[in-house]
Amino acid sequence: SIDLFLDDLQLAYTKNHYENLLLQYIDYSVQERELDTSAAEEYWKDLLNDYDADKSLQLGYSNIVNGKSATRQLRTGKGSSFQFQLDHDVIHHMFKHANEAQTTMFQLGLTTYYLFLYKLTNGDVDLCVGSIHLNRYRYELKNLIGMFANTLPYRLRLDPTAPFYRTLLKVKQMSLEIFQNSYLPYQNILQLIQKQQRHKLLLALLIQTTFHFESSSNQEFIDLDDALLCQLKNTNLISFTKN
Repeated sequence: SIDLFLDDLQLAYTKNHYENLLLQYIDYSVQERELDTSAAEEYWKDLLNDYDADKSLQLGYSNIVNGKSATRQLRTGKGSSFQFQLDHDVIHHMFKHANEAQTTMFQLGLTTYYLFLYKLTNGDVDLCVGSIHLNRYRYELKNLIGMFANTLPYRLRLDPTAPFYRTLLKVKQMSLEIFQNSYLPYQNILQLIQKQQRHKLLLALLIQTTFHFESSSNQEFIDLDDALLCQLKNTNLISFTKN
């Protein structure tokens, strides 16, 4: 919503005008509670059917600390981060491949991440990756400031013998279907799985890894006639884990 806020600020400051929205956030909240979610519930039941929601990622190294599984029992809240840059030639070929396959960069990156997890877990072919969806599924929500983001589980049964292109198209199709059913809140999806598997789901285990693709504009300054705003670059990184 920060981009929407800055656009509204610039419009109000320079034109002394702001856009009249068809909906307010409180209207969206009321309509969300009254929304018929039966079709989305059936979709998520089918997508996550038979998925072992209790399993841990089988990493290629020991995660046992003092005789206990670090994944299940040791949660310190501490994390780490690693940054790296892709070569411009690699980025060019990624855009070219996505364009030829008529997919988005998110779908291409997610497909690559699935294959990375397959290698990392020594051949796990049933993978569930979380991703944050903007969830502005109606035109009226496009310019509305508020909290719409929804965490969604992308469950893929990977065929290790399939060529990359076929896997990419499979991820593309799944992404489009998830987009159509993204309005069901994540907590409701968890409740569906709990009813399906008839046990108390450890919420931290369903999504143990996430993939996020973020594109940003090159706009570094905002012109307010007699003032110029620029974004401060934060070089301080905070690493944490999600409990």
